[in-house]
Amino acid sequence: MKKAFISTVTIGAMTATVLAGCTGSGEDTTSSGKEVLKIWSFTDELKKPIKKFKEKNDVKVELTIVPMADYPTKLKPALESGVGAPDIFTGEIAFLKQWVDAGYWANLSEKPFNADDVAKDYIPYVFDMGKDKEGNVRALSWQTTPGGIYYKRSIAKKVLGTDDPKKIGGMMNSMDGVFEVADKMKQKGYKMFSDERSIRWFVQGNDSQPWVNDKQELVLTDARKEYMDYAKELRTKQYTALAPNAFKDLIRRLRAEYTDLPIYITENGAAFDDELIEGRVADQNRIDYVAQHLQAISDLNEEGMNIDGYYLWSLLDNFEWSFGYEKRFGILYVDFETQERIWKDSAHWYANVIKRHKATLPQSV
Repeated sequence: MKKAFISTVTIGAMTATVLAGCTGSGEDTTSSGKEVLKIWSFTDELKKPIKKFKEKNDVKVELTIVPMADYPTKLKPALESGVGAPDIFTGEIAFLKQWVDAGYWANLSEKPFNADDVAKDYIPYVFDMGKDKEGNVRALSWQTTPGGIYYKRSIAKKVLGTDDPKKIGGMMNSMDGVFEVADKMKQKGYKMFSDERSIRWFVQGNDSQPWVNDKQELVLTDARKEYMDYAKELRTKQYTALAPNAFKDLIRRLRAEYTDLPIYITENGAAFDDELIEGRVADQNRIDYVAQHLQAISDLNEEGMNIDGYYLWSLLDNFEWSFGYEKRFGILYVDFETQERIWKDSAHWYANVIKRHKATLPQSV
C-alpha cells in the first residue's frame, strides 16, 4: 500500500516545517515486537521532542540526519516511491509549497489526526499554509518566525522623523525603500543591518529550487542573483555593521557537513572610504571589523571548530579584480601616483595585536 505522509513544517527565518508520515500497513517493528518510528531531518532540533515522545509512548525512534545539501534529492524519491521512506521528516517551507499537492501525504484533517481541532492554537496564515488546494491540512508547523525588520523607535524618530510602525512600513515596502532608509541611517551614523545576510529571506522568498540539482549543477535563480546584487550594494555602500554572524554560521556548517580538517581563514578584510588627512588614515571601521572577526575565531575555537590560521586581507591597497582601484582593503595606504606606503591606524593596531597575541582585542589604536 502506498505510504501516505503527514507534514509538520519548520519554517526557518521566514517559516519552517516538519513533515511526518504514516503507512497504511503499520510501522516497522523491532525483533521484540516494539514499533519503530523512522524520522529524517537535516537538523538535530528534534532530539528533545523525540526524548519526550519516547517517555510517553512505547515506541522505538530512529532519527536519521541528512545534510541539507543532500536532503531534497534523497527525500523526494523516497517519498514518491514509498521505499525506505521515513514516517516523519522535517523540511523547509519550499518543500511544503512544492509537495503539498503531490498526493502522497496523509490528510491530517481526517481521523485519527483531526488537525483542524488545533487550528485555534495557530496564527491563521501559518496554519493555512499547510493546506492543499482543496483545503485539507497536509502539514502542521512546529515553529514559525515571520520575517520582519525590527527597529529602535528612538532612532527611527531621530533619523526618519517618526516611530509609527505603519509609516515606517510604508517607507520600507520595497527594496528601493529599504535602501533609501539605509542611506538616511548611514548619514546619521547608524547601520541598517548587522550583515548582508540579513536581507536574504526578503529577496529570495520561497524559492523552491535547491541550490544544487540532481545533476550536481549550481542553480542560480533570478531571486538568488538579485539577492547577491543587493548584498553587494549593502556592503559597498557601507549600510551594514559587518558583524561576523554569517561567518560563524559558515564555519559551523563546514564542520557539521564536510570536514574535520583544520581550517585556515585565508582572506578576511573589508574596504572602507579611507581618507588620507595630514598623513594619517583613521580607519576605525576596519579595526572594528577585524577585531570582531578575530573574536569570532576565538569563540569558534572555544566551541572546538579547530581554526588553525588567519590571514588578514590585505597588507596593501591594491588592484581588486572586481573593483579595480576603487576600493581599498589594505592596512597600509598606497598613494597610487607616487607608490608611497603609509601606515593606517589599523596597521598600527594590528601590529600590536600580533605582538600581544591576545584573543580579547582592543577596539581602538
